[in-house]
Amino acid sequence: MIPNFHANTTTLQITAHTSVVLKIEGYFRGTTSAAWLMVFDTNIAPANGTPPLKQIPLYPTTQFYEEFKHGDLVCYLGCWVAISTTEGTYTSGTGDTMDVDVEISSPDLPASVSYVGDLFSPLTTLQVWSESSGLANRQSLTALEVDATLLSPPGGMQWIMVFATDTVNTGDFPVPNMIYPIVGTQVRTGHNKLTFGELGLQPFSIDGAPNNQGSGGGASPGTKRLGCTIKISSTPTKYTPVNGSVCLRAEYRIAP
Repeated sequence: MIPNFHANTTTLQITAHTSVVLKIEGYFRGTTSAAWLMVFDTNIAPANGTPPLKQIPLYPTTQFYEEFKHGDLVCYLGCWVAISTTEGTYTSGTGDTMDVDVEISSPDLPASVSYVGDLFSPLTTLQVWSESSGLANRQSLTALEVDATLLSPPGGMQWIMVFATDTVNTGDFPVPNMIYPIVGTQVRTGHNKLTFGELGLQPFSIDGAPNNQGSGGGASPGTKRLGCTIKISSTPTKYTPVNGSVCLRAEYRIAP
């Protein structure tokens, strides 16, 4: 556990690496109006309008305190905290400050672990690594976080599909056995994320092979594909675009 205490501050970088937040406590020095302490998963200062990973209400000249179970509040890119004058998205303050102590635990991660995507930017496709990158170094998808609250219809079954190609067309088959159901509005993040074991997933396909089509539906027969592209499909066997979008964050590393 690593404490980080800072006095009389408005915006503060806690770490520039993956960190598990265990506790946040301090004293809000503002005297006229309430505000919010916001926690951001970023390695750069948050911009106005950025949604926080976590927010805690602050009241004039009052102490604040909140603890978190290990894994409930994880900053993957880095950890920043800041005072916001608005709830829900960050708005820089007008001079009110706080004394704050953020206690973190840095998990033991392989040096090669990387992350792509985030949990606040809706999308329909996430390329974890390209085909050319996979050819240069075999890589493994070790975990995936999914926020499906924007999918339609709410509560309807959709499917996460993993492809070894850079380009995915309607009707393409995903890598065999790399199909995972997800319910619209379901959130699988933090300790509830999808994990793929110690070795992870190593997507591989060959253009033109039965139920194993590559880019463009097998346009280059015999071509090996070693990329990693994630799509959400409305059908369980072949890729069909869905209504709405999701937030995705993938964890990957050089294959063991």
